[in-house]
Amino acid sequence: MAPRFDITRVRLRNYKSIESCDVELGPLTLLVGPNGSGKSNFLDALQFVADALNTNLENAFRERGGFGKVSRFGQGEVEITVEARLGDRPYSYGIVVAPSGEDGFELREESWRTPDVSGCGNAPPDVSGCGNAPPDLAEMLARIQVFTLVPSRMAAPHWSNDGDRLLPDGSNIAGAVARIERTDPEASRRVDDYLRLVAAGVSVAGFTPSAMSTGTLHAVGVLVALFDGTAPVAIENPEKGLHPAAAGALMDAFRDGVDRHQVLLATHSSDLLDVPGVDSREILAVRSVGGKTVLGSPGPVHRDFLRKKVLTAGQMLRADQLVPEGVG
Repeated sequence: MAPRFDITRVRLRNYKSIESCDVELGPLTLLVGPNGSGKSNFLDALQFVADALNTNLENAFRERGGFGKVSRFGQGEVEITVEARLGDRPYSYGIVVAPSGEDGFELREESWRTPDVSGCGNAPPDVSGCGNAPPDLAEMLARIQVFTLVPSRMAAPHWSNDGDRLLPDGSNIAGAVARIERTDPEASRRVDDYLRLVAAGVSVAGFTPSAMSTGTLHAVGVLVALFDGTAPVAIENPEKGLHPAAAGALMDAFRDGVDRHQVLLATHSSDLLDVPGVDSREILAVRSVGGKTVLGSPGPVHRDFLRKKVLTAGQMLRADQLVPEGVG
């Protein structure tokens, strides 16, 4: 089995609503904050890196409406640095992209570090793609996947190759379920076991997306994302459409999924955060302050409340007290 790959630290500058952040990530990280606080923008920065390495920078910007839609100030430099570990070996990759012309851009700098090699250089103005990083590092980062599942697309007929990974919107869910049933029976069993728990006995046996409720279909997508593959996976609103009573089983699935790969979750579900065992070190609180996204660990008082079990993270969220340190 290949060594485990985890993202350990992310530094961003001028990425959408995020003026600046420098945060550490664990095997399981819960990004917690209200709608519109910037959780999706943080995860999109990771997907941006994967997209740029899978194709090129031009395509990554195009999919997001152009450089001006990605840069916080429209014409400011965008900087992304991702640190990671493959087994016990540290890696890092970073880019600095500057505006050029009318909504154009240039790759100002691309830097990388692996246990065997490091490099950093200025790129010529006509360079539109990444690709100078060592192949092993580029391949790892390119496998990062962020899921924003859309049940209406999951229920619609979709042609796909059964070998395809689950798409970010889940629209090829039928093919993904068929593939893991065929190639990874253990993952398929876990999907089915947890689905029975979170969706009142529903099974993926004879899976027919169009016959499932919105919430159940969303749950299937979450579980497939959790148990398929070994690359870091991020899921937006994993609790969407499920009854609050399913929160405990869903959290059990997340902790089980962490045995396979790193799991990042963007949520504002107090029910999920009420589940016993949620640690303050797993929480990355997210808030919008003056139009800027602020990310960070909960403050020391709230960390102490969680450690001593005075309050659950869900209770703090309901009281609007689960905020990044220094915000209040």
